[in-house]
Amino acid sequence: MPQSPLRHHGVKATHASDQNAIRETAATWLIQLEDCNAEQKPALEEALAAWLKTDAQHRQVFEQMQQMWGSVDPDVAKAKRRRRRTVASGLAMFALSAWLLLQLPWAYWQADYRTATGEILTIELPDGSRAMINTRSAINLQYDDQGRTIELVQGEVMTDVRPDNTATSRVFRVDTPHGSVTALGTRFSVRLESDQTRVRVQESQVRVTPDRQGPHATLAAGQQARFNPQRVTEPEASDANAFDWTQDRLVFVDAPLSDVVERLNQFRPGMIAVFPGSPELQRRRFTGVLPARDSEAALRLLVDSLNLRARQITPLLTWLESPS
Repeated sequence: MPQSPLRHHGVKATHASDQNAIRETAATWLIQLEDCNAEQKPALEEALAAWLKTDAQHRQVFEQMQQMWGSVDPDVAKAKRRRRRTVASGLAMFALSAWLLLQLPWAYWQADYRTATGEILTIELPDGSRAMINTRSAINLQYDDQGRTIELVQGEVMTDVRPDNTATSRVFRVDTPHGSVTALGTRFSVRLESDQTRVRVQESQVRVTPDRQGPHATLAAGQQARFNPQRVTEPEASDANAFDWTQDRLVFVDAPLSDVVERLNQFRPGMIAVFPGSPELQRRRFTGVLPARDSEAALRLLVDSLNLRARQITPLLTWLESPS
């Protein structure tokens, strides 16, 4: 991945991580429907209907993609033979990939550092501090005489801050569209969510300041809070495994299968889905440790632990179902 030189960034980026995840999932659904056979289609349509009902944005984005696909080739959806399905899938992937490229924030593609799906990147900053960038994330850096600033464009970043040895003792800050987080010590993470930012502190303290100069809050080690431009939520205890991804692992304790699948999908191209119409699977829970950077190994461990069957419908879609 090319890394651009450090530069000044005067404009904050608009956060689109959740929206991009919806677009990727909608694209996957559309491609599966175009490429499936008659036997697979009823189950796919049932699962798609359930996904569309969970959020109004799901339906809106999916319908936008359907319209775009129809404008590419109105006859593709009627193709029945294998060769035409293969061509249709290729055209759909090309068109939808181009659409996704245009819809992703331009700031993501221009960021100083960014990670792809399943990638975790550690960089050493000019002052000796370190930043670890989670999957599907992007940051910009601004280091000058006035301060040390990370601009979080998308996703999540974990910082390990070193004292500044310059004469001005520059502060270390992470900026997001919702405000800023100032280091009063060493290790903390910042993650962009749909309409707010989440902060978790591992060591020492941080000061959280909303963008519109609302009352700031100080968080101590072991605490987390969320903030938007107007306010900061009350500090609460952070999950003991909140920083598991920084050690290349995903830790689950009595987690519902749906939660495990949702997190695995953050690190995996395509999509894992629990086969619809199976309440028994929805009730299963998982305790264990899965590798963060090897989604295939993680899937195999999950399947073996819960006695599941992973059925690969296409390279981009895998069903989890009962073995019987």
